[in-house]
Amino acid sequence: MIRTGRSRYVAALMAAAMGVAAAFSSSLNASASSVTTVPFTAVFYGCGSVDPTVNVSGDKILHFRDAVNFNYWVASTPLMTGPEFNTVNGNINLDTGFGVAHPHEVLTPVGYDGTWEFSVRIKVTPDGLLADAVGHGTGVFRGMLLKWTQTGSMEIGPGENPCGDLPFAATIAGEIQMPASAG
Repeated sequence: MIRTGRSRYVAALMAAAMGVAAAFSSSLNASASSVTTVPFTAVFYGCGSVDPTVNVSGDKILHFRDAVNFNYWVASTPLMTGPEFNTVNGNINLDTGFGVAHPHEVLTPVGYDGTWEFSVRIKVTPDGLLADAVGHGTGVFRGMLLKWTQTGSMEIGPGENPCGDLPFAATIAGEIQMPASAG
């Protein structure tokens, strides 16, 4: 095949792009093998809240904005034990009982100079809530990732909540991914 000046230029660009892609793929594979995964379970206790701005639209959708919640997490690892603050926006169809909420949460583990920031997706159903989250670390947790799923919720008795009288707690299971270069 005879190449014109333009086709030589395109071929050279494609070869360079393939070389970059191969190098990038190698570095991804190398870094993937140096990740430590720390599984955890946790209970988070409701400590308090501030009421959101609420309105109901003509189609019977309840819209809430800027709900604020304060919680305390007690986890199987100290990396996830401490106070947590979140703000929540959401929508619930009052006819069906289904909806979604999107908290943005910041957890500050006790004794560490860093936080976990995560985005949560809550599915609201007539039977309860289903939640999962992904996030990242700051400070000493920088470069680390986490994900979790709510595994249940429970009512708790007087004196069981470490941060107040709210009779609510949720159970969580997740994992922290710690690359060798993190922290």
